[in-house]
Amino acid sequence: MYRIRPITRRRFGTVVEKAKEVISETKETVKEKVQTALHGEPAELTIAEQTAERAKEIAEMRLDEAKAGAAAVRSWVQNYRDALEHSPLRANAVTSGVLCAVGDVLAQTIERRHASVGSAERERPLDKLRMARMATYGTLVCGPLLSGWYKALHNVGEAVSVSYTPVVGGWLGRLPILSSLQVEAEAALSPLRLLLAKVFADSILFQAPLLNLYFATMGALEGLSPSEIYARAKEKFHRAWALSIVVWSPVQFLNFCYVPPPLQPALVAAVNVGWQATLSILNASHAEAAVVVDAQDAELALLRSELDRLALENDALRGEVEAARQRRWWWPWR
Repeated sequence: MYRIRPITRRRFGTVVEKAKEVISETKETVKEKVQTALHGEPAELTIAEQTAERAKEIAEMRLDEAKAGAAAVRSWVQNYRDALEHSPLRANAVTSGVLCAVGDVLAQTIERRHASVGSAERERPLDKLRMARMATYGTLVCGPLLSGWYKALHNVGEAVSVSYTPVVGGWLGRLPILSSLQVEAEAALSPLRLLLAKVFADSILFQAPLLNLYFATMGALEGLSPSEIYARAKEKFHRAWALSIVVWSPVQFLNFCYVPPPLQPALVAAVNVGWQATLSILNASHAEAAVVVDAQDAELALLRSELDRLALENDALRGEVEAARQRRWWWPWR
């Protein structure tokens, strides 16, 4: 059996001394940590305060920039509204020209992205002449027509929606002085019927001639002959008109219902970015198809000439063979 060694007084004193040393060292360590924490806290608070101040300055700077940008946008919108009020024809012409050019750039970008990888179509640069033609059409044709059409449509709608009845009836109302005395009566057309009539008139009476005018203008700017312009319009018109009815009917419904008349051409010009991109793709597809047809015709003409040459050579060889047979028949020993 193991015997438990008794703790002597001397060994007990040694253990007590070591315990006191450990307690003393622990107290010093805790005291140092507390002092470090107390002295280090003001510096950390100072850094935090500096960071907060810097973040506050950045936020104020960003807020000032946002306010300046919003003020610039409001100023531009106000200037644009003033331009539409004082010179609507010029403002709509410039707006339509710029947006038609943007729509053509969008169309060319779509064409390049949908081309096959490694083809010449994908690597083709921006056709600036085509973009200039679209800008010319928008400035000289589309913008002025939109401005005049929506103004006339609004005036006709106002005239149709209001009716008057004479104040004095009977034979007295026929007198020249009393016949001019009239009061406003109920509208002949309800607002919904008037709205639907405007949408119908825009889709049938305006879009169809405008599309033909678009193909004629673009063909003339490209230097095509009248017969070529007619062939292009005949090929592309019905598809473009059907697509215009699908696209523009809901757009014009919202336009006539919620947008003030001076801003209606601007909204149409904004939507025209996507629409002109579609028309530009249709117009360019016809030109590319014509180029392909011309190339095929040239290749076919070359093959026909080669075939004619081979036929002549074949006839010559047949003549030589026939002549050789004749000589062999007359001179059999040869």
